Amino acid sequence: MEDMLNKIENLGIKVIRPSENGAFSFDGASYDMPAGTVTVWLETVFADNAGLVGLTSGEFRAVLLKGVYKDFVRLIEGEPNIEPAKMVKLAETAVNIEKGLDISVRLGVFLSGEDQRFVFRAEEITPADKYLYDRRIPSVPAALSSVEYTLSQNEGAPEKTLYGRGMLSGYLPETLSPFALSLAKTVPDLFNPLMISVNVKTSSPSLACICGKPFINTSNAEHICTTAGTTQDYYLLNYAPWIYVKNTKSSFKHPNLKIFAINDEEITEGIEDIKSKEITKELLFSDDFSELLALCAMTMQLIQLKTWEAFTEAYSMLKDFETLLRFVYLTREKSLIDSSLDMPPFLDPFYPPVKSVIHRSFKTADFDSLFAALPAAKRFLIGKDKLRRAVKSLHACLDLRDRAAEALFGVSAALSGLVLSFGSEMVEGRLIKSPMDAFAFDLTDLKNFYNDEYYGNIPVTLWFKKWQGERTAAQFVPYDIYEKDIADTASIVKKMLTKKQTEIPCVSFGHKDYEGVGCAPVRIGDRLTDIALVRNLSPVMLSCLDGCHAVVTDTAPLFAYLTEYCIRTETPLYSGVRFAGLIGNGKRIKLYGDKIEIKD
Repeated sequence: MEDMLNKIENLGIKVIRPSENGAFSFDGASYDMPAGTVTVWLETVFADNAGLVGLTSGEFRAVLLKGVYKDFVRLIEGEPNIEPAKMVKLAETAVNIEKGLDISVRLGVFLSGEDQRFVFRAEEITPADKYLYDRRIPSVPAALSSVEYTLSQNEGAPEKTLYGRGMLSGYLPETLSPFALSLAKTVPDLFNPLMISVNVKTSSPSLACICGKPFINTSNAEHICTTAGTTQDYYLLNYAPWIYVKNTKSSFKHPNLKIFAINDEEITEGIEDIKSKEITKELLFSDDFSELLALCAMTMQLIQLKTWEAFTEAYSMLKDFETLLRFVYLTREKSLIDSSLDMPPFLDPFYPPVKSVIHRSFKTADFDSLFAALPAAKRFLIGKDKLRRAVKSLHACLDLRDRAAEALFGVSAALSGLVLSFGSEMVEGRLIKSPMDAFAFDLTDLKNFYNDEYYGNIPVTLWFKKWQGERTAAQFVPYDIYEKDIADTASIVKKMLTKKQTEIPCVSFGHKDYEGVGCAPVRIGDRLTDIALVRNLSPVMLSCLDGCHAVVTDTAPLFAYLTEYCIRTETPLYSGVRFAGLIGNGKRIKLYGDKIEIKD
């Protein structure tokens, strides 16, 4: 500790050591400080988040937002015994030491008078874990400043524009990295070109980033459903099941999608174009990169529309979701998740590829045996050949889904390697200290570095971008939010987190009567037991479920990899539970056919 105090002193920051004649006693030692001195403990990492400073003084606990010096104090516990102006100075002391030593630290500080600050103790602490599964911090419902919330508002968007997260779950992370966030912001109308090409009404932005979280504009889903002459029930079932379960009546009328002129050849060509594209710095820093992102989005949209069409055809015969899913998944010959995988957990270049293999055995069944198990009347009305054709159509959709997923995750992996390599070049040029620091910059910054046109203060900018990215990751945002409510995100979240939930309606598949303990992952790759509490999962993350008895999730689209895994392993699946890991982790949960009960 003495060595660290010396280093802190060399930074020009006051330190103090025990004195035999000191008037102030602490922890068995005397210090030359006045009797009314306040002892403060500061940690430059709070709850594994490097964008927050933890402050403790007696019974008082608070969090200070790094890089913000107005509206920056968040009370955790107790009554404040330090004035806000002094907290600003304490925050400055903590971050200056962190920057000067380039490590995360825990500090003991004596505070007295108007502005007398002396560091009496210092130790290095574990840096923030970058690969936590869920980095949101419920004890800090307002991890951003009031100004930062307004930055998520979308200029020109009507106040009643509703944004939803469910459609992007399973592919994108909870919070985008600063680099990925900048990519998303360059294409706010990412999902509109397909609709524009066939003269379907569109709303902007089609992709919104609210506190770093990716959302879609639900008005566009409504426009497509209206054009197709059907309801939004398919969208709600898959991407907002918490709303779907409230419907007393639902309709899955066959959508008229002729206007989109969907054909497998066009989709296949799009997939091949994505796979064959060489990801280079020249491409990344050109306008052509936005076109690649648009091609990725359009290809997935076409597959989703084709799947929607095929689903309604098959569902009109069976009239039962679970039966249909068993026909589709148990009779399929080959799937992406059958083999070992080596791909990123999310479509975000910050996350490098990881290896994964599912160890649970997958159930299979032949079409004839499943058909024979149907009631005689239903077999007569449906017709075996007609249903077989419908199931094969869905198999074809899933094959396209698999090929597209491989292509998209391949692009993300290539981008990860490219940015990391560019980061290494920046380290060699002494611009940054770690190649991973490159992911803290946005696309424009990296382009300016590449062209030798960056004129900002790199260390100052980098620290702030890191802190802001960390605080953004800590922020909770509702699953559905109106444009007019974005500025009030913190107050909405605070009310939401204090609301106690015991019984939550669900959409369930493969229900089994069971009561167990909820288990949410801490880090990406954690193995879960009993009742897994997760968001919709990407293919490479499914292996974390191999030891669980059931899965509770926010969304489980019918043709998501999570749903496929659960049907093929006969694992009960319950969707529609928002913030499942927060409200159920470590608690006893009882599973019912149409709801879950969370017990104290």
